[in-house]
Amino acid sequence: MIFNPRRYLLIFGGAMIVLFVLTLAGQALFGINLGSAAIPLIPAMAAAAVEGQRYAREHREDPVGMVAWQAALKMSFIALGLNILQLGLMMLVQPATYTVMMQNPLPSIGILALYFGLWVLVNRFFYRIGLRNERSTGARKR
Repeated sequence: MIFNPRRYLLIFGGAMIVLFVLTLAGQALFGINLGSAAIPLIPAMAAAAVEGQRYAREHREDPVGMVAWQAALKMSFIALGLNILQLGLMMLVQPATYTVMMQNPLPSIGILALYFGLWVLVNRFFYRIGLRNERSTGARKR
């Protein structure tokens, strides 16, 4: 398989939690807001790069074409699932969020669709970066 879904899930989920804690700590300790629209993309960057590195260690040939895009698509479905889970947990913790979203859910669906497209591109790009990074590191070690 071109990537390990379980490892991707753990890295993505762990990065989500770390970013959440850092954002809260920044607000509580320093009074600054570290949140941005790019925050949901950072876990995908980390997880895809790690997967690319792992693939490079285990295989000699590079995934190309549709195979790599299919892997990016599968990784993006994992990212989408985790973000929907996070949204569901947020609705449980903050019932006001549920009320607002149920009044007009289309913007939230649109934002998730936009992020899904961005996750596909980010996963594909950073998978390749991880792969090239590992190949160049391996070449330097020899």
